[in-house]
Amino acid sequence: MEKKRIAWLDYARMFAILCVVMCHAAENYYRPVLLGQKEIEFIQWFFLNFLFMVGRLGVPIFLGITGVLMLGRNWKPAEFYKKYLFPMILTTEIWMVMNYLFQCIVQEEAFHLKKLLRQMLFLTVPGLSHMWYMPMIIGIYVIIPFLSKGMMCFTKKEDYILPGILSVFSFVILPTVSVFRTEAFPGSSLTQQVDVSFLGGIYGLYVVLGYMIGKKKILEKISGKWIILTGLLSFGFNIYGQYYLYSHHFYATTRLTWYTSAGIFIAGGCVFELFRRGLQEISINQNRFVKWIARCSFGIYLLHKPVQILVIKYFSIERLSPVVKAGIVFLVSFLFCILILFPISRYGGKIKKWIFLMK
Repeated sequence: MEKKRIAWLDYARMFAILCVVMCHAAENYYRPVLLGQKEIEFIQWFFLNFLFMVGRLGVPIFLGITGVLMLGRNWKPAEFYKKYLFPMILTTEIWMVMNYLFQCIVQEEAFHLKKLLRQMLFLTVPGLSHMWYMPMIIGIYVIIPFLSKGMMCFTKKEDYILPGILSVFSFVILPTVSVFRTEAFPGSSLTQQVDVSFLGGIYGLYVVLGYMIGKKKILEKISGKWIILTGLLSFGFNIYGQYYLYSHHFYATTRLTWYTSAGIFIAGGCVFELFRRGLQEISINQNRFVKWIARCSFGIYLLHKPVQILVIKYFSIERLSPVVKAGIVFLVSFLFCILILFPISRYGGKIKKWIFLMK
């Protein structure tokens, strides 16, 4: 990343990591409802869903930040990989091992070396759910030097219209529409015949969107009121769509809660633009806490899920409502991560660099 910190990106990064921790805290109690394994009253469903969906904004923001910092620069692939990709791979492998041992000890799972090796070779899904992000971001980092140079070749915003429309249609519109067609009309599906997976899928689209918003300022001429209204409407659409599925007992797909959802995509872009224009003039030196959280955000991401598992296992909160439990897991896990990472950030040496990717 850049040595000189950019204030609005640090504020966006802090917001993103808070969202991620909240998402996984709420997910512990919302996923059984989402899958039709448990029914709850509407008010509980609404607040759990709201917390979960606010949490879903974290990954789009993180990927948007990657786009701002990484694209539009003349990277030399070998140097980029040495500085960014290889440390990411090493850190991921370390956490693959630690998480697997954590599962064996805390969750009392049997140890199978073959299973661990398959995870380390990215041949199977990582044990802890939040680790899906690591193989994805590694794949994004592989292509960034070439994508960045490609983006530099196009100087006019008009050059991005056609590939942008194709990407949004393939990775956002089609998957969102397909959710309702699949659930409400079994056997009826929409299939994209043009293979555009080389574009990086929805995650690559978020990276490019971040670059277009943060560097090209494609939304600058739109009134802030319209940005806010659009974000709220898209977020509301997503919640309404999920309640429609839930109330009609359609549980076959959870894709409306994933990053291919049009509601999440639009809301994520709007929030990112609001950070860009609202905090553009703020100096990061005005808030050392924000700067520190931003520096530790990757460490918090890697650490928070095991901490949440420990909180749920050892804290006596079962008799509380799902929303209250989600709030407690969020607050306690975030505070524990801060307490663990504070001394490491100051005295951790190579530990903070290789295990938590702190700069």
